[in-house]
Amino acid sequence: IFTNRYSQVVATISQAGGSASFHAVDVTSHQSVIALHAYVAENHARLDAVVNNAGMSSTFQAFHDTPTEDMDLMYNINQRGTWCMQEQIKMMLKQQKLGDAGKKGTIVNMASMSGLIGVPYAAPYSSTKHAVRKPSSYHEIVPAADNSTRSSASLNQQPWSTHMKAFTSPP
Repeated sequence: IFTNRYSQVVATISQAGGSASFHAVDVTSHQSVIALHAYVAENHARLDAVVNNAGMSSTFQAFHDTPTEDMDLMYNINQRGTWCMQEQIKMMLKQQKLGDAGKKGTIVNMASMSGLIGVPYAAPYSSTKHAVRKPSSYHEIVPAADNSTRSSASLNQQPWSTHMKAFTSPP
């Protein structure tokens, strides 16, 4: 984690008259995510938006050649970490009153183009990102009972052919 970088961002925002804070979280640890939720609840009046952007790829090799340890790490960060964050933030949003925009808050789950199309030797990573993208896109269609909004990256708003052109390479 680049703690110095985030501390500098907080300092810059504060010097400009804004309000910001930084709290490190390990999305592979459910306890760490719960601690983040407690920190936010204790230190901030409300939570308006969360960008769930943790992700990594440890390997670029054929799916069947990917070591179990690499697959576990990608799954725990990319898919399970996203779920853990969303679970905790959703509980907080349910308790909030409506904000100025008439919403309780927004959760944005970031995925990857690799979750939409196949990328050579990236099937393990792609599978974890597709697992984030697909459930997130359903939340855009079905209104949430708790008045919060969930969405995945705007990439799923574009036609499939746009993605294909962007990732088609000559043989």
